[in-house]
Amino acid sequence: MPLRVYKLFLSHAWDYDDDYNRLARLLNTADGFHWRNLSVPSNDRIHNLSTGEQIRVALAFYIRKADCALICAGMYCTHREWIQAEIDIAQELGKPIIGIEL
Repeated sequence: MPLRVYKLFLSHAWDYDDDYNRLARLLNTADGFHWRNLSVPSNDRIHNLSTGEQIRVALAFYIRKADCALICAGMYCTHREWIQAEIDIAQELGKPIIGIEL
C-alpha cells in the first residue's frame, strides 16, 4: 500500500513559536504518520510586506497547497488578526481546519 504523506499548514508566529514547535514534534514522533510541513518558513518573513492584503495573498499561497490547516488555539488571543486570516483563507479554499489546544 502506498504511503500517505499529509500536507499540513501549521499556524504560527515566529516570535512565539513554542506551540508550533511542540505540535511539529508531536507530528514528527507519531507512529505511522507522515507529513510535509507547508507552513510559512521562518526565512519567508511575510510580515515585512506592506499591506494586509499582500500578507493574505502570501498566506493563501501556502494554505492552498495544504491538505489541512492546523490552528493552535493558544495563539489566537495574541495573534487574533492573522490567525483569523488563516482560518478565513482555509475556509475560502475549502480546506479542513483542525483546532489544536496544546
